[in-house]
Amino acid sequence: MIYYNQIISRKNFDISDVDWKSSEKMYYYNIYYKLGVFVDQNSDPVEYGFGSCIFLHNWDNPNEAMAGCTAMHPQKMKEIVRWLDIEKHPILIQLTKQSYISVMEKWKLPDIFSFL
Repeated sequence: MIYYNQIISRKNFDISDVDWKSSEKMYYYNIYYKLGVFVDQNSDPVEYGFGSCIFLHNWDNPNEAMAGCTAMHPQKMKEIVRWLDIEKHPILIQLTKQSYISVMEKWKLPDIFSFL
């Protein structure tokens, strides 16, 4: 498990023993990875089978399906990147709309649905 859950460049490494089933070719994607966030999950130490890289990144259109990542309008991605502060140790929590509404008051979350 040398490369599992790591961001690497195939150009810079001699990767003869691939130890993953899927990967993202981030360099070659047009809009998707022009701006994004790496979610630091299962990365130090990496434990095989406990999940691999998760990204927040741009979408090309709102009807696209993603397999494991969270994609959004490029302007929203810019807002998140500007807002994030690594020094504050942010935590990513993703909820369904129904779950969000159910904890909104208790967690003192903003009413984001009024903006949609």
